[in-house]
Amino acid sequence: MAVTKAMALGTPVCTARHSGIPEIVAQGESGLLSDERDARGLSDNIAAPLAGRGDAVALAGARRPSVTRDLDETGQKAAPPERCRSLVACGRWRRSQPWWEVQK
Repeated sequence: MAVTKAMALGTPVCTARHSGIPEIVAQGESGLLSDERDARGLSDNIAAPLAGRGDAVALAGARRPSVTRDLDETGQKAAPPERCRSLVACGRWRRSQPWWEVQK
């Protein structure tokens, strides 16, 4: 959550490859990733833009438009009902089947 909030604010992101973070942060495009428990790698990633080895402005703004659009609270509240309507409309959901078991 902190990563997406930082991106929405236009802050450069340096973080570890953990959980779903690599799905949000593209290495070298929208942030800098290091391996988990790699303090040296994380330190190098934080220092890189400060030392002129990376474009902090580009990293900061790369995902801001999509993060603010896709992860906006209003959009998140609207997504589940729309997803349900689309499943029912295409006939891929049966009343006896839990919605989370529906294959895309």
